[in-house]
Amino acid sequence: MRTSPGLVATLVQLLKVPCLLTDIGLPEENAHAPNEKLDLDNLQHGMLSAAHLVEELAETGKGKA
Repeated sequence: MRTSPGLVATLVQLLKVPCLLTDIGLPEENAHAPNEKLDLDNLQHGMLSAAHLVEELAETGKGKA
């Protein structure tokens, strides 16, 4: 994972909600490097995965208040 654990801990503490991080890129795409790239298929699949996750989370929370 390429995201700072300190940032995640701060978000969890400030927002008081769990935080889930997912990567959509591959190591050879060199995230945050001068020559970084992101395959558009990976981006599209990542967006679809996020949408499905949100949909599933919404379903599990129905009827809970």
